[in-house]
This record gives sequence, structure tokens and C-alpha cells, in this order.
Amino acid sequence: QQVAALEAAVGPDYELRWYTTFGQRLSLTALTVRTTAIRLRLPEGLPVHRAIVDFTNRFSEHAIPAAALGVSRPLVMAIRWALERWWRMQWLGRLGGLWGAYAQMDIIPGLLCAGHFALVRRSSAQCTVATGVEDGIAMQRFWLAATDLGLVLQPNLSPRVLATYAEKNLPFTRVSSLRRRAQKVRAQLLRLLGGARLDDTVTLGRIGQPIAKPLT
Repeated sequence: QQVAALEAAVGPDYELRWYTTFGQRLSLTALTVRTTAIRLRLPEGLPVHRAIVDFTNRFSEHAIPAAALGVSRPLVMAIRWALERWWRMQWLGRLGGLWGAYAQMDIIPGLLCAGHFALVRRSSAQCTVATGVEDGIAMQRFWLAATDLGLVLQPNLSPRVLATYAEKNLPFTRVSSLRRRAQKVRAQLLRLLGGARLDDTVTLGRIGQPIAKPLT
């Protein structure tokens, strides 16, 4: 019943592809870890991460509160320390310190959620402002329907973004090894999408029952 309600919410021009078995959740989780590993190693991403995370306030008007990252307080402190200098992030990665972030942000919720999803446009269309608005409407309807059913969801945009960079051969980083990793993300995502074009994929994400009350 929940699946039927969610699929009806996105409208006839979109479809939801579900990945709910353990093997499917494992595959999507592995893909997410791979993309997080790229993001956290991007020298170009360091100032962005510093700007979008608010380590001071529980509720923030300009950024994501650190408490909303879904990681433990010690890991939040480690991330804050590492984001101050690029060499610190590199050092943390070499020592395996980033696996704490992978585990808490990607692996545990990725495996324990009810399932992953892909919101896909049924017919190919040129990417324009109008199609972007339509995609946003479908996503909002889906999210509101999920909330009405007592479910929570988390969009997972990174695989889609990195795969698009790779497909269009965009120089998103000066680090050649990370560009090669993005090509692997693209290949893995296309296999999981089963023939859908990246341009027709609005977003990925995970969905399930909440285990805690939202912050109020």
C-alpha cells in the first residue's frame, strides 16, 4: 500500500525504481561509499564542506547543523579538525579515519533502511528549466507522500552528480585518480539503473521508518 501511494504521488510521467533486497541495498550502499570517498578527497571540496556545515549551532540559518550529519560527537570533532587544513584530511584518510564517516553516514543507514529508490523520468527530454521544475514537483510530491505515510527519506545525489561529471568528461577536479574513480561510479550506477539514462534520473535516495523523532 505504501509503495502504491508513493508511485501514485510522482505522477504518470515518472517511475520509482526500488532496491529493497539485501543484495540491492548492499550494492547501493557500496556505490554511496565510493562516492563519499571521492567527495572527501576532493581538494576543491574542502572549502565547500567548511562552508555548508555549521559546527556551532544546533539550528542554523545558513548551513547544515553538524548534529544533522548523523555521526557521533567524536567524529564530528574529528571532521571539524580535519576540514581546517587539507593535509589533515589527507592524513585522516591514509590512517583509515574516514571509515567512521562511511560507516555512520552510508553503511549503517544504507543497509538498515527499508530500501533505496531511483526517481526516473519515463520519457527522455532535453534538460531545460521547465523539465527541472517538473522534476522538482515530482520529487516534492514523493517526499510529501512519504511524510504523510510516516516515512522518512534521504536523497542521495552524489552518485548521480559524479556519474554525470564522468559521462560529460567534465574536469571537476585536478586529481586524475579521482576522475578515474568517477568513471567507475558511472559504470556501476548505469548497471543499477538497468538502462535508464543519467539525464532522465532525477535522484537516488533511501527510505524507511524513522528510528527517532525529528528535531523540533
